Amino acid sequence: MEMFFKAIAQFKPDLIILSGIHTLEFHNKEMRLEKLRMIRRNLLQISSKVPIHFELGSLADATFMFDILHRIIPHVDSLGINEQELAFLSHVAGGPHMEEYPVQAGTVHAHKVVEMLDWLLKTFGRDRMNPNSKNFGYRLQRIHFQCLTYQMVVSSGNDWSNLASGLAASSRLAGRMACNLVNQARLETDMLEVRTAPSFILDKKLGKMYNFHAHNPIASWMRDQTLFIFTPVLVCKFPMKTVGTIYIKYALLT
Repeated sequence: MEMFFKAIAQFKPDLIILSGIHTLEFHNKEMRLEKLRMIRRNLLQISSKVPIHFELGSLADATFMFDILHRIIPHVDSLGINEQELAFLSHVAGGPHMEEYPVQAGTVHAHKVVEMLDWLLKTFGRDRMNPNSKNFGYRLQRIHFQCLTYQMVVSSGNDWSNLASGLAASSRLAGRMACNLVNQARLETDMLEVRTAPSFILDKKLGKMYNFHAHNPIASWMRDQTLFIFTPVLVCKFPMKTVGTIYIKYALLT
């Protein structure tokens, strides 16, 4: 990991994608904390002009998740999580719907995910308006949430462009990769399906409903100063392989 951060100064990347921190869970607490401190120090030295995307990864240790939440997440620009990881973050930090963890079979209702994402971004995201706030020095402005049946992007800044088109590409890629259809020009619709309901509540606070339209499946809305974008996922009926998260993020980030 030390070599990775040293290479950044020489390579001068346009984008940094950070992952694998969850694997430190199997080390003792002292080593984990030492590594997190080292990562945080290096993150603080990276120019704000170079966006940092962080893929969280699956964890079971509440103390380690709490440390990552407070030491790492505020100092990256973008965060990638799934329903289990989001519910765990809310659980360890006393956020909304903390009782959802551990997530059982099925998917967390979208309106609950919206409230958890809103809380996460407001609590650990950057506050551009108040120089006296501790959040003023934070970097987090964007979260990409994904589960089997739908995806969301939440953004509080304007530094990320093409959010809707990137989310659409990501949601299509997941099913096509699982069905091994990536290299086929024609979309085999008989192998893919939408598994969300035709209509459901997206945001209880605003009374925002989602109504599925095949030719325009994306929904977007503002919650205070935060942009939310939602899309269902084309799910492979008979998956031939598992889909790596990093490929889905690549579609979203490019």
